[in-house]
Amino acid sequence: MPYALVAYLEPIGSPGALGHEEAAHAHAAFLNLVRGIDPVLSERLHADNERKPFSVWMLAASDSRTRERRPALRLTLLDDSLFAPIVGSLLRDEATTLRLGPNRYRITELATHPSAHHLAGFGAYAELMDQTLAPGRLIVRFVSPTAFRSQDRDVLWPDPRLVWQSWVRTWNAHCEPDQRFGEAALLGEYVTGVTVRRHEVRTRRVRVSEGVFAGFTGVAEYDLARVPEPGRRWLAVLARFSFFSGTGRKTTMGLGQTRPSNLT
Repeated sequence: MPYALVAYLEPIGSPGALGHEEAAHAHAAFLNLVRGIDPVLSERLHADNERKPFSVWMLAASDSRTRERRPALRLTLLDDSLFAPIVGSLLRDEATTLRLGPNRYRITELATHPSAHHLAGFGAYAELMDQTLAPGRLIVRFVSPTAFRSQDRDVLWPDPRLVWQSWVRTWNAHCEPDQRFGEAALLGEYVTGVTVRRHEVRTRRVRVSEGVFAGFTGVAEYDLARVPEPGRRWLAVLARFSFFSGTGRKTTMGLGQTRPSNLT
């Protein structure tokens, strides 16, 4: 089952302002956290060269009670085997800390439900398949820099084929075998009917562990009117899934954060 969690952070001492450099350390901070909880699980995440079942992204989260903005970590998990040990440990241990580069933070609160934070939530793969309708258009917001690798080059544009290819490959990597989509059929029969109705994107650069990464942020509206049923519903299922999976390259480092809408 995919999960999205928001962990509020409290600085220990007087850290510098959160920015792109601190965000680049979120991936390592998460793996260090997992190592302290379950070393075997940590080694598996390190060794897994396939599509990893998590993403980590730094954000300034709004506190609805105080109307303040506090630093927070958004964590998505695509595998049930991660949820119980990680969330269980965070809920039990009030002294959990994270090191983001030279700065240290204490996790003070964990939002697991959309009622607690609009970027939190959960949904079983079967529920995503059963409860999604077939809209005639989809609006997708790419919140953090997003890019694809195609034919040995970086693509910095929300191309429908690359967008849905990213989603279906991640879905198939983590769902149950009987819930997998046929990638070739999905892309060949359905995504070919998708057109970009409008887009407003711009290029942004962000520092990650390997250096500076370029991607696009902004919004794209996809027209599905030419896609036959049940294709429109399957495409919408994968769009809903992108809330958890992200889009494109380096999602474990918080890139490709995605917000789908107009799904009803």
